[in-house]
Amino acid sequence: MKNCVLLLSILSIYIMLLFACTSDKRKIVFEKEENISSVFIEDSPFIGLPVKLLNYENKLFISDFFADPLLTIFDLNENSVIANVVKKGTGPDEALPPLLISLVNDTLLAFNKSKFQLNYFLLNENYDISLKSNLLFQVPSQVSQLSYLNSYIYLASGYFKNGRYALLNAIGEIDRIFGDFPNFLEGEKDRPYEAKAMFHQIQFEINKGIKKVACLSSHVLDIIDFTDYIHVCQQIQLDAYDYYFSTGNMIYTDKTPNTSRGAIDITSTDKHIYVLFDYSQNHLNNDIWVFDWTGVPIKKITLDSDIRLITAIDDNLLYALALIGEDFKIVKLNLNLRK
Repeated sequence: MKNCVLLLSILSIYIMLLFACTSDKRKIVFEKEENISSVFIEDSPFIGLPVKLLNYENKLFISDFFADPLLTIFDLNENSVIANVVKKGTGPDEALPPLLISLVNDTLLAFNKSKFQLNYFLLNENYDISLKSNLLFQVPSQVSQLSYLNSYIYLASGYFKNGRYALLNAIGEIDRIFGDFPNFLEGEKDRPYEAKAMFHQIQFEINKGIKKVACLSSHVLDIIDFTDYIHVCQQIQLDAYDYYFSTGNMIYTDKTPNTSRGAIDITSTDKHIYVLFDYSQNHLNNDIWVFDWTGVPIKKITLDSDIRLITAIDDNLLYALALIGEDFKIVKLNLNLRK
């Protein structure tokens, strides 16, 4: 009897270890799949290396790493550029790339990482931008990304020892750190927080209607609820991953050869989250994965071109930037998700 109990115990431990070792190999399962064709927009502007693509009232805002000025505003009604703003440099109204942008109604927020400053630009009636930037606050040096929740709270990600996210007040001070780094990889919990923060770098996408934030890193999607007490309500592994790392004077991480490039961009509507996902490490096979705001997978959309950035107009229409040969082009993606 004792031998049987011992054997069962060993077998149970083996099964537990087996599941522990294979838990990071889970795949997102979509019940619906669709292929769509890209519709190319005429007279796309010159784009060097796009960082972020946003839309506001049928205008596309393109943050470009190589361009000078760094920001291009393209009118979709006229198929023409209406402004190029934010000159590259270290002067008072200049910035160095990457310029991280977000839109709050008629205000463009720009996180100038080279100066650790959050600035804003007011959009005028012609959807142009005043060349003068306005400083909101100095950003703590640990912050790598941040987004506006309301007039007195900003959500940030970065290199925080005691959590994955931070809440900044209206003058840029850290009020609270919360949330756990991903722990889907065996032993990841014990890795240095700097390495985890470097590998799992965040993009934010906010749904102000239901007060949720989609927080996307390459292989993990967090959903934050800010209806009352701000907290992470979902953490979803998108694909298996592993990474090399080193810390110290210089933080370094790199994917292992069998790890996909993973998620490369995110956009959303009131109903859905759209994740641009690349199975390879060199943009050979990218799809759009659609989730609802509870994290349930809805549909996988297979693309016919090398899409790099996406922005949703509604659940029937996305605009994107596609690399065609050596040039980036604006393309339209017609979907059919609205019910």
